[in-house]
Amino acid sequence: MDEDIYRETYRRMNPLPCVFEKAILRTCCRCTLAQRLNLAEREAVACTANEAQERCRGVLESLHEKAMFTVRAPHETGPLPHGKEIRIQCGGLLGLSHAMDDTREIDAVEDVDALLRQAIAHYGDRQGLPYQEIVRAIAAYRNRGRR
Repeated sequence: MDEDIYRETYRRMNPLPCVFEKAILRTCCRCTLAQRLNLAEREAVACTANEAQERCRGVLESLHEKAMFTVRAPHETGPLPHGKEIRIQCGGLLGLSHAMDDTREIDAVEDVDALLRQAIAHYGDRQGLPYQEIVRAIAAYRNRGRR
């Protein structure tokens, strides 16, 4: 399939893409607002709520700002390589989840939307999130190795 046609079809089928799509497909998190789509033997994730997508986008932008040095991409512009993006998304969500409840060890976030709503309510806004702890989790997160 021609990549241009694929991208055009993808945009048409998925007008509201999930911001944490890579993390959801990697299975380090789930979200009650995520809807999986299949297109030409590829899998995508759509968000079902505009407000939630904006909240997720804001948090992910903040995670990128705070973690660029940690993932050794201080001057990157444009999309990050897949592995670095996975570290930021999975490590960031797991770090935030641990900051919210450090009494148990988790390996996957059950509901991204609920976690972000709860964290923003607890810390006031996305700028108030405990980024120092979250960035430590991003630094500690390891992608699975090659098979």
